[in-house]
Amino acid sequence: MNKGYISLFIFCIALLLSNHVDSLEAYDESGSGFDKTAYILNDLSFVYPGIILTDPDIDTEWKPVTNTSILWVCSKKYHFFLGIDRSNGVVFLISSVAVGRNTGQKQKVGDMRTPEGKFTVSMIQDASWWKPYEDKKTGERIGYGPFFIRLDTGKWKGIGIHGTDEGHIAEIGTNASHGCIRLKNIDLVRVVDYSMVGQEVVILP
Repeated sequence: MNKGYISLFIFCIALLLSNHVDSLEAYDESGSGFDKTAYILNDLSFVYPGIILTDPDIDTEWKPVTNTSILWVCSKKYHFFLGIDRSNGVVFLISSVAVGRNTGQKQKVGDMRTPEGKFTVSMIQDASWWKPYEDKKTGERIGYGPFFIRLDTGKWKGIGIHGTDEGHIAEIGTNASHGCIRLKNIDLVRVVDYSMVGQEVVILP
């Protein structure tokens, strides 16, 4: 696909999404959320062609009929997390996230990088009673929030999607985690509402 077609695709997606701006909190901060979402969908289609079979639309009021049709997508570059109903291509959830403190593909345990690739949800755990984990570099104690969505990422253990505590809310939208995907608790709860074991989670660079 040449650059002209790519530009046309991005423009069409941005135009299509513009009707829903009032309902998207994630877009209010920078004003470029439509562009970010379009770029993420474009990246997704190149890395995993055919993973979404219909033209993407966006509607944060949409409620998927079945959780089996849901695809979760995290973009490390844009610090965005999307919920996509593959049955009709609707992007029904958009959230800012924090990802690994260090950029690039995960290479070893403890390198504070978020792994990139296509993974699956292996477990959804109640983390409301978990003790905070300690950042060994800073000595800070950071909470997991109410849930931990554990991912099967192959050899990398302990990688998941979780919330945060009030003291680290400002880190959402940055490179700050030890390798997990970290959301605001209010967004995490909505993700959990539509999560189930076996769902695919794509983490893009």
